Amino acid sequence: MLRSSPRTQKPRGTQTPLGFGRQPALVLTLNHAGVKAGITAKSGLPAPDALGHVCTRHVQTTPAILLRKTRFSETSLIVTWFTHDLGRLKTVVKGALRPKNRFAGMLDLFFDCEISIAHSVKSELHTLREVVLRDAREGLRKDYRRVALASYFVELIELTTEPEHPAPELYDLLFRAFAFLDQNPPSARALLHFESELARMLGIANPDQTAIVAIGRVYHRIPTSRAVCLAKE
Repeated sequence: MLRSSPRTQKPRGTQTPLGFGRQPALVLTLNHAGVKAGITAKSGLPAPDALGHVCTRHVQTTPAILLRKTRFSETSLIVTWFTHDLGRLKTVVKGALRPKNRFAGMLDLFFDCEISIAHSVKSELHTLREVVLRDAREGLRKDYRRVALASYFVELIELTTEPEHPAPELYDLLFRAFAFLDQNPPSARALLHFESELARMLGIANPDQTAIVAIGRVYHRIPTSRAVCLAKE
């Protein structure tokens, strides 16, 4: 379910002019060899949720992109993910700010991961049980302009999706956009292409107006960081 928008359509498999290539098949089997194949962090069983309750629900594993990190306590973080199977959700990572912790080096913005979470019964903060770092997107961090455009894409995803409602076609769009920025410099063309694809997938594209105007009218605002990205062009 997408926020205030008609039913979405899966993106076509053709490659876009920008080179946002189609995402390769994702292997859900956890692999412990190598950085991209999987650096893994695990915790014991059973795992308590963010409020200290022991979660009895089953653990789910899904591809995920790390969107945001915020401080939860002196030693813990709240991490927001955009997942392929579960949509946008939050997990608490206890002890993440300690000098030595099992998730060290695996929780940074825009990381391409595979995560296992135990759903909380009484809180929107789920328990992060395991992380496999598949790609750190090191090229995306080469300059501020790439980071700025990636952050703008994140804002658009947050604006147009509801928490915990799967939107695999939008996950695929963001995945391909980050892969593009990992290998290519940012541009106004890349920004406009992402907006156009997003509007099309949301079912709000209109030939009589630009994609960002359509998005602004439906969702009642446009991220202010857009102007910053275009100014850097």
